Parts: sequence; structure tokens; C-alpha cells
Amino acid sequence: MLYKVTGSAHSANIVYVDSGGANNAQASVPYQMMVTLTSGAPFSVIAQGTGASTIRCEVLINGRTITTNAATTPALAQCDGIVP
Repeated sequence: MLYKVTGSAHSANIVYVDSGGANNAQASVPYQMMVTLTSGAPFSVIAQGTGASTIRCEVLINGRTITTNAATTPALAQCDGIVP
């Protein structure tokens, strides 16, 4: 599973779930992270861009987008669900 964060923001505050639970990151945009989760497990990536910007999250499994969302700061882009 691949979590991606893109947009016009130079950096973002990101909260994501992996097999170890919830994690926080301050990262440059674009950002991506591979995570391994089992079928039926919840997944989530929430991103908030810094400054006046747009931010977009996307979750892919085997190269196929399963959810995406976009927002303009100060709103959050949130992508979550259950692993098929």
C-alpha cells in the first residue's frame, strides 16, 4: 500500500497509520510512504499543508488508487478506509 501526499504546499503535517499504529511526520511535499497492512485493517493518511496552499492525499494498492481527497489550507485532506 502506498500513501502519497502532493499539492502546492512546500511541506505538510502528516498523520498516517501503519502496522505499528498512528504516526506523525512533518515532511516535504511531495511525500510518499509504503506501508504493509493486512486485509481488513484500517488505513489512514491525513495531511495539512503549511501556508496558503492546496494539499492532496492518495492511497494506492498495487498501483490502483483506492481513495483520494484534496483540500485548501487550513482544511485537512483525509484518505481512510479498510484494506480490501
